[in-house]
This record gives sequence, structure tokens and C-alpha cells, in this order.
Amino acid sequence: MLASAAWLHALDLRRAERVVEVPGGAAVLSSAFPAAHDHGMLSVLADVDGALLASAADDVLGGAGLGHRLVELRTPDAPAAEAGLLAAGYARDGVVLMEWGGPSAAPRSTATVVELSVDQRVAAATEDWRRQLPDADPDVWRQLGERATTVLPAARTTFLGVLDDDGRVLSRTDLYEHGDRAQVEQVVTLPEARGRGLASLLVLEAVRRAGDRTVLLVADADDWPRHLYARLGFRDVALLASFTR
Repeated sequence: MLASAAWLHALDLRRAERVVEVPGGAAVLSSAFPAAHDHGMLSVLADVDGALLASAADDVLGGAGLGHRLVELRTPDAPAAEAGLLAAGYARDGVVLMEWGGPSAAPRSTATVVELSVDQRVAAATEDWRRQLPDADPDVWRQLGERATTVLPAARTTFLGVLDDDGRVLSRTDLYEHGDRAQVEQVVTLPEARGRGLASLLVLEAVRRAGDRTVLLVADADDWPRHLYARLGFRDVALLASFTR
């Protein structure tokens, strides 16, 4: 079992309000965030029959009143799970688990990195979701903005950001530290502030703050941030998969 994948699974469980055992892993649920799919999902560490996973998702997630289905495979090479989930109508997205390998060139940006308060982080994320989902109910924006608070009791959490002169968050990322590992998560830059090297600056600052810990992150296999992280010094560790319906 990959240590970093097991670390992600353990963080899923610590963040959850309720954990239900399912084949190969656990379902994690948080009643305050039904619109946040990663707070109502199956986190699976073993290659088990995908039909069993689909059935467990219907029982547990459906039983909680959730309309979505999400299964995160925290293990590579899971043909039985993948085949059964695809047969059950799930869509597959490739996910790359990456770890810091360094070294990296110095960041281009000389902007000042600050620690964001919880209120600043929630407000910035809520506004980000309002822009991305303009037709959604405002309560959905609130849930997606506030969901980061669930990590506070689960890991040492630092919210990092770069502000403009008016105090608006231009770019941000999260650092979660627990045991011998740390995760960089939620790297977001406003569209009008992109191209300045702010995201690179924040990721490298997070790596610096993590010290001797193994620093990991998760990137979409087919999206451009994966290549940015590679340039910064992260290396691919495993190709995982996320299944939705």
C-alpha cells in the first residue's frame, strides 16, 4: 500500500463527521456539507468488486439523502473496482498522486505570502465558488467555502495567501500537516492575477514550511496544473482514479 495514499485515506476519515465501513475502505459523511461531494464519498484502499462498491455507495450515500455518488480509489491498479464501477454507470477521472522531490528553481514572484485567517479563507473560497457556479443556490457557495474548516481538527492547517493592496485574496493554497507527511491542497488564483507566478510562490512556500515531511499533492491527470507541479519539483508517485455518478 502506498504510504501517501494511506495518509490521504486517514485524513478523509479524521475529517468526517461519520464513518461507515464499506468493502475495501470506508464511506465518509458530513451532514453540514451535502453539496460538497468529497464530504460524502467512499474512500477505498483495496481492489474489491466494483459492483459491491456501487451497491455500498447507493446504500450509504443514498441513505444519507445524497444525490451524487463519488468513489475515490486510493490504490493504483484496481481492475476489479474500475470494471464494476464503469459497468454501474460511473465516469472515471484519472488522478495523479505526486510527492515533492526537489530541488526547484526560485519562484518568479517576489510578492509577500501571508497566513490567512479562517474567515479570510472561507470568504475567498465562497467567492471563488460564486464565480464558478453563478446559478447555484447561495447555500451551495457557503458549503463549498466552509468545508475547509473540517480539516482544522484533523491536521495542523495553514492557509497561505497573497493579497492585493485592498486586502483581497489574489492567490491561495492550504497546507495540511500530520505525522511524517503534509499535503498541499486547493491552489487557486484569481483569473486576473494569473501569469504572475503567485501559485508557484505559494506552493514552494508550503513545501518550505513542511520542513522534513514528505509533501504530497493530488492533481488531475489531464489538467495543466500537473505540469506546473512537475516543474516545481514534484514527481508522479501513482496514477489513481476517481469515479462519479
